[in-house]
Amino acid sequence: SKFDQTSFVLSAFAFGGITLGFGNIGSYGFFSLPVLGTLAIGLIAGIFFVFRQLRAETPFLDLRVLKTKEYAISVFGSIMLYLVLMGSAMLMPLYVQSILGKSATISGLVVLPGSLVSAFLSPVAGRIYDKVGIRLLTIFGGGSLVLSNIGMYFIHIHTGIWVAVVLNMLRCAATGCLLMPFVTWGNKNIPPQLTAHGTALLTSLRTVSGAIGTALFVGIMNSVAQNSTTLTGTSALLHGMNVSFLLMTIASGLLFATGLFLIRDQKPEAVWLEGAEEPLE
Repeated sequence: SKFDQTSFVLSAFAFGGITLGFGNIGSYGFFSLPVLGTLAIGLIAGIFFVFRQLRAETPFLDLRVLKTKEYAISVFGSIMLYLVLMGSAMLMPLYVQSILGKSATISGLVVLPGSLVSAFLSPVAGRIYDKVGIRLLTIFGGGSLVLSNIGMYFIHIHTGIWVAVVLNMLRCAATGCLLMPFVTWGNKNIPPQLTAHGTALLTSLRTVSGAIGTALFVGIMNSVAQNSTTLTGTSALLHGMNVSFLLMTIASGLLFATGLFLIRDQKPEAVWLEGAEEPLE
């Protein structure tokens, strides 16, 4: 196989430009050259990258996998999951240390139970998926994310720290149940010869989404705090965090709606034959 250097460079500018653009929001504000300029570079490079992949005989990254509805939904679900997961992973320590004034040790202990829940559920998520299917998992996971994030929106300065611990555990339980099942469900609905492309595309997009979530929600938190006219200090920072979690609630709601309206119960298992364009029921 020939390595497509042009596509490689375009992908670097596309993914890197978009990620860097969102990362600059916290430092420069949205309407600034470091943000809009790098986002424009990323979007333009992304457009050229897509056109090149669709016209190439042997694409660097075969985007035809997105024609499969189930795979496209799994990519969207993974993007929403990583957006919320990485955003909350950055905000939780900031809440404990910068707002509550606790030590780094306490911050680690606050997120530890959620990490343990995720570590416990990840190995058994496949079994759960086999028993209940991806639709129920998505509804449960999306609903749990909505509850955990909207709960953080209503947290105030006098709320017990244990509330954040419980909400974080609920959030980690949802992500632990959905991360790998989305990959499995999405890849099983595409032809075997496109599996490598499907895995690469899903992994790339969700990683970029996680990087965006990390920068975006922290940037929103700081921006809201700095532009607050009635609140100051930790109160303004807490308000910024509340707004960030409210936006995470909206992203989680999109995931919940996806499971409710777009994903249907599993049909009898389809088998792909090598070289076939459609699965054999």
